[in-house]
Amino acid sequence: SRHASEVWADFAAELEATGGVPVPYARTGGLLIALEEAELAANIVTLEGLRREAGTNGYDFDVLDHAALARRLPQIGPDVAGATYCPHDGHANPLKLLHGLHAGFRARGGTYRAGAPVADIAARTGGGFRIQAGGETVESSRELEQLLPAPPQGCKEALVRAMSREEQDRVATHWSDAYPPAHELAMKLDELPAAPRFRASDFRTTPKSAPALFASVCRIGGREGWCNTNWMWRMRGAIDRLFLGVGTARGRRCERTLQLHDAVDFWRVERLEKDARLLLRAEMKLPGKAWLEFRIEPEPAGGGNRLSVIAWFAPHGWAGWLYWWFFVPFHWLIFNDLVRGIEKRA
Repeated sequence: SRHASEVWADFAAELEATGGVPVPYARTGGLLIALEEAELAANIVTLEGLRREAGTNGYDFDVLDHAALARRLPQIGPDVAGATYCPHDGHANPLKLLHGLHAGFRARGGTYRAGAPVADIAARTGGGFRIQAGGETVESSRELEQLLPAPPQGCKEALVRAMSREEQDRVATHWSDAYPPAHELAMKLDELPAAPRFRASDFRTTPKSAPALFASVCRIGGREGWCNTNWMWRMRGAIDRLFLGVGTARGRRCERTLQLHDAVDFWRVERLEKDARLLLRAEMKLPGKAWLEFRIEPEPAGGGNRLSVIAWFAPHGWAGWLYWWFFVPFHWLIFNDLVRGIEKRA
């Protein structure tokens, strides 16, 4: 923490005087590099929160776009969006710290028994604790509460807490975030050497604001569904399950907000640009690679905003071609309904 770094010098001096092991701390500042604009924005939000918590103590940081970062690190690649730089970041060698703690512990009369299982910890009459470990009994007159883990919750309490977070839409993580494995290594649309062979789209011009449209876009899927053609999306999910795919069982982490890498039924959030773009990557069983993109762009003449939905598909072999042309007749119905439903809900 910030306070720990400020008192480190006194702690390190005491540790060196006790155990004879120096543990220096270097505050050289640190860069937090982001590959996505959404990732950079999320890092800024986190640092702004730390700044508010610091209050009058201050918590300075700089935001560097790609050009500014390239001046500091010329070797960065073109896909890096930017970084944040915080002068308060520092580093102490963790191996030296561990060595110093062990040396100080032994210098004060402690005995370290590696791998000794703790069988029991019981309160001692008159204060302190009695510990049974490794076939021995050790008594301590000092409080051990801060060294012990919090008592485990009961099953009922844990279920109530989890369900209340679901109801309040305050879920931080979801089981679907980690399934399928290594999903973050999948090929990204923006990494392809050329645009996918097939593309279908629809759009609608509206006087509604970009933030309102984007909030509506970010509510698709899950319990909210896919507007009036929701039954068709559910049917596609059922077919995917027949082929041992993820189907629509994953739902969403939150019903009203999205973040990078969130699962949305059989999609995964690949890019998220606030009030401008949402790109979903298909994780269903397909003879190819597919993406679903939502864009919000201002009309050139100042007549509101254009809401677009675009389907991208890169086929694998003849099966991919057949798959695309089989679903082409349904694209107009599905996408037209989708943009109308999103615009109406905004």
